[in-house]
Amino acid sequence: MNNNDHNKGKIKEGRPLLTLEHLREYLLECDLPASQIAFLRSAIKRVDALIGHGLLDLPADQRVIFDRLEQLSPAMAGMTDQSFANMKSRLRKAFRLARGLLFNPRSRYALTGDWAELQGSLDTKMRRATSRLFHFAASQGVLPRHMSDAVIERFTVHLRDEAMIGDWLGVLRGSIKAWNKLAAMRDDLPHLTPPRP
Repeated sequence: MNNNDHNKGKIKEGRPLLTLEHLREYLLECDLPASQIAFLRSAIKRVDALIGHGLLDLPADQRVIFDRLEQLSPAMAGMTDQSFANMKSRLRKAFRLARGLLFNPRSRYALTGDWAELQGSLDTKMRRATSRLFHFAASQGVLPRHMSDAVIERFTVHLRDEAMIGDWLGVLRGSIKAWNKLAAMRDDLPHLTPPRP
């Protein structure tokens, strides 16, 4: 039996592990020595400082994160070869412990609740224009009536740095334009601020 098997039932009932922050917090629930948990959590924080924004908001996507780490040398990271290798080894272990609990950002799951209802009220063209934004916001646990510029800031980072879309700015502008067109027809949806030209 895995050391963390007794935790899995509780975690699966909640939300999946979406970000490095969620992965880091999950480690606190694992049945490991406190010193080992501290090393694993420290490795996650260091990785985020190297390839993220220091906010632990990168998706907990092992492939993407290790692809980015491969672009760094130990010297570029300001670490010795051994320290850099240890950091990656600890990160791999953290992902192993959380196997089965990680959210796959590439999977396009069906919308539910308020998002499904809102999407169902749209025509095909509008559905296409808002689909990426709807799915992102739903994955963040945001309700349509709570959409905000803060969510759009995270969506911008997602498009640019995580989904790595070529014309991410065009997608962003199109999504906000479609959302605002929708918000203009309803009283329960907030208006979003378009990016400056």
